[in-house]
Amino acid sequence: MNYNIVVVGGGPAGAMAAKTAASKGLKTLLIEKRSSIGDPVRCGEGLSYNACEKLNIRPKEYFNKTDFFDLISPGGKVIRLKTPNYIIDRKLFDQDLVTEAEDKGAEVWLKARAASIEKKGATFRINIEKDKKLIEVNPEVIIAADGVESTVARMAGIPISLKLEDIGSSAAAVVEGVNIERNVMIESFLKDIPFGYSWIFPKSENIANIGVGWITKNGIKLKPVDLLHSFLKNSKYLKGGRIKYYTSGGVPATLKIENLVYRNILFTGDAAHLSNPVGGDGVPQAMLSGKLAAEVSAESILQEKPMILKKYELEWEKATLGEFCFRDAQYALYILQNALLTMPILRKEEAIEELWSMAQKNGQYPFDLISAIKIDKLRPKLFEVIMKNKRLRNWAAKQMLHLTIKKFKSIY
Repeated sequence: MNYNIVVVGGGPAGAMAAKTAASKGLKTLLIEKRSSIGDPVRCGEGLSYNACEKLNIRPKEYFNKTDFFDLISPGGKVIRLKTPNYIIDRKLFDQDLVTEAEDKGAEVWLKARAASIEKKGATFRINIEKDKKLIEVNPEVIIAADGVESTVARMAGIPISLKLEDIGSSAAAVVEGVNIERNVMIESFLKDIPFGYSWIFPKSENIANIGVGWITKNGIKLKPVDLLHSFLKNSKYLKGGRIKYYTSGGVPATLKIENLVYRNILFTGDAAHLSNPVGGDGVPQAMLSGKLAAEVSAESILQEKPMILKKYELEWEKATLGEFCFRDAQYALYILQNALLTMPILRKEEAIEELWSMAQKNGQYPFDLISAIKIDKLRPKLFEVIMKNKRLRNWAAKQMLHLTIKKFKSIY
């Protein structure tokens, strides 16, 4: 059985890839191992307003628009950012994206999984298990959108697996009957857990997605659900609230994989480690990467030039250095996260509170690398993290060159 493109995974990255590929007239198959799209929900359900604008995502009836984002330090300092976002029903959102892909002509198989991936000449082919039958497919392109523990990568022998310490853990609950402001998102950073954080994201007048998360490398041996129960019990917002359902999951808390393209396999979303290493959010990056991967794949297939697939890497760089500005943010947040995690607890707490104080004055996001460099107790740790990693050294050198050129131009 032949398809131009097989997309593995029915989340936002996979759905956007399938929709884009099918709209280009390509014979497209999307496979999802679960029996339904959108189950289980494994995120805070927040979605950037700007990302929706740029990706042409139109708000639906299950989108709740917020105008403010409150960021609370471990010591209680509050920064209110005026920034629009949406809190969505993630299950309905994923289902709508897949329906749009089907409307464009993509074929969708549920309860279908990648059973094996084999090298055939210069490319890979995929064997799919569906209804207890093994179906061999020889696509021109495989788009891996199968999450943080990418089965595609493992089966193809591509070494991008994450260490446990590079995975963020989280647990959440959708709670009704809560006392919240409908237009304010709240994210609090926890005092006793380095880079532990909680969120309260309003889905409607009295329903919120409430969760906790932390970076595994901080050494805390806790079950996410236990921390969530403790937070729900003690939160002032939740008196009388009723839990509708729980969810939990993991996200990459590291840098993107070095190569997004391996022969005819293109990696997207969490499979490519594209999430924010501090906050864990990754839906906009997933959708963008799925769209770009499919566009480049279509160009390669229609022109019958497999080498064009390499262009995906360049398109991601261009897009995330431009409107999305994600690449530099991911590097900066990763450096700052690792520097803080290696500091003694007291000095770490002092550094974080200094970051919040600076951000309060400037009205900006507190985890800012430029601000962090100005903190004496934090600066040596930042440089230590950079010098230990070749990719970080190269990135930092480019930033210094950029700043030098900018300063030179301002003088002359």
